[in-house]
Amino acid sequence: MIFEELSNPLSDTGEGVSNEGMRKLKKFAGADLSSKLLGTLKEALKDMEKVDRILKIAYRENLKWVLGNIADLVTTIDGAVVITADHGELLGEYGLHFHTDLPLPQLRLVPWFTIK
Repeated sequence: MIFEELSNPLSDTGEGVSNEGMRKLKKFAGADLSSKLLGTLKEALKDMEKVDRILKIAYRENLKWVLGNIADLVTTIDGAVVITADHGELLGEYGLHFHTDLPLPQLRLVPWFTIK
């Protein structure tokens, strides 16, 4: 499986990533994680419409998780909170995934949300 080489990257104490775990993470990240993920999904599902649907579901579920944690956090902060990102994502639009060098609105329009 794609993530086998990342098994147990944490240190024995559970605090932070061990030196060996960090080496594995760097090696894996350098291999272009997005391409590996997309390739694995294509191979497993054999249908790009299913791949696109799974990626959108995963993206939405991740966003729900993050926003749930932010909802808890903002109750402890006085003042406005801005939630943003460094770029958007391609999740099957134009037959493309993740990031390209093309100036597409899905990549160039940065998500931005203000909580007062």
